[in-house]
Amino acid sequence: MNQILTEKTQTALLFRIIACFFIVNYFVWPGLYKDFVYLVSIFCIIGFFFGFKIDLRFSRLFSISLLVFVLPDIINMARGYSSVSDIEKISRNVLLVLPVGAILYYRNISNDLLTKAIVLMFFYTLFFLFLQEGGIFASQSEHYDGEYPGLWYNKGTFSTAVVFFYSLLAGMFFVPVRKTPFGWLLSGFVAVSVILVMTEARGPILAFTIINIIMVFIHYRYNLKSLSNFKMLSFFALIILLVIYFLLWDRITLAYIEASNYLVAGDISFDNSIAVRIESWRLAWDVFLRNPIFGYGVREALEVKKEILASGNYPDYMLSFHTHSEYFYMLERGGIFGLICLFLFVLFPFYILRYYGVSLVEAAPTFFVTVSFLVIGLTSATLRNNLGANSYLLCLALSMAYSIISANGKMKNEIAS
Repeated sequence: MNQILTEKTQTALLFRIIACFFIVNYFVWPGLYKDFVYLVSIFCIIGFFFGFKIDLRFSRLFSISLLVFVLPDIINMARGYSSVSDIEKISRNVLLVLPVGAILYYRNISNDLLTKAIVLMFFYTLFFLFLQEGGIFASQSEHYDGEYPGLWYNKGTFSTAVVFFYSLLAGMFFVPVRKTPFGWLLSGFVAVSVILVMTEARGPILAFTIINIIMVFIHYRYNLKSLSNFKMLSFFALIILLVIYFLLWDRITLAYIEASNYLVAGDISFDNSIAVRIESWRLAWDVFLRNPIFGYGVREALEVKKEILASGNYPDYMLSFHTHSEYFYMLERGGIFGLICLFLFVLFPFYILRYYGVSLVEAAPTFFVTVSFLVIGLTSATLRNNLGANSYLLCLALSMAYSIISANGKMKNEIAS
């Protein structure tokens, strides 16, 4: 028996070290956000030959949730409207069932280690952001325009991924069995605040603000005794959020001017980012109305857009822009059926948590990650790009594992001996 426990301990330790190394370097190592799930899964597959095991129940349920999301695209593939590449960004994340399933099988996830890995990732990433802004690191990135740093990626998508990890950290703070230490949460809050000020991405900043408001509301509404330091956090949150909006006041003013120019003067120029978004939503709605049940898939929707643009009712540049909304994007490619699948996909993790007997408080990590996804999805199609999809599903899977283990009273702060 002791030998079995020792083997489990050694396996868990090695897995933790590898996983934490990848989390810390997630944004800095070029392409790691794409390869993360493959690298960790390879380790798990090798481990199978040495008796490595996973929680098959979670693996099946998580795979079903991803299948629900890609079902509209599978239907449109059968109709010739989409291709296999259109579901690759989501389907690759089925491999997450291996590392997360292993975490659940061994019931061994270190709160301290995960917390420190995420916070260290924030500061490590922030350091390289400063290097990028100074032209020292990743200054030749395809999406880096010399004004707003985003490492190897578009600043909006990069900021979105950062907010997903912060949401996971914030939710972990509410889990009573082994909540995140206040000091680490505050450190993560400060680091993410600086990152968002540097990138100036409005959607992620809005989600970040809402997440912190919900945290404060939950504390004062339910007066959770375990949150003894939350008054201090509330004070810091208020001050730093005010500073963020003060520093970004020119961006807020610009958004107001662009919206006014669009609504009053009819400005639909390429430089008006508000106009671009609203016009992309209008165009997606027109595509949806032509086939409201199942939509047109990714490939055929582009052809339908070309036909609509030929009418002259939209600016020509719209063909170069994707639909800046997860919901409108799903309507154009999956119709009403697709939108239903999207919301089922969002709700399915909570069904899994309920299946494992997780309480509402213990489900906080998954709740916060989901809220950030829903808010950012208003103005961004998060799941259409690799970084957004991989980051959301990784944080979602980790949040579920954390909650399930906490609910079963098996959370361990140190490696079991």
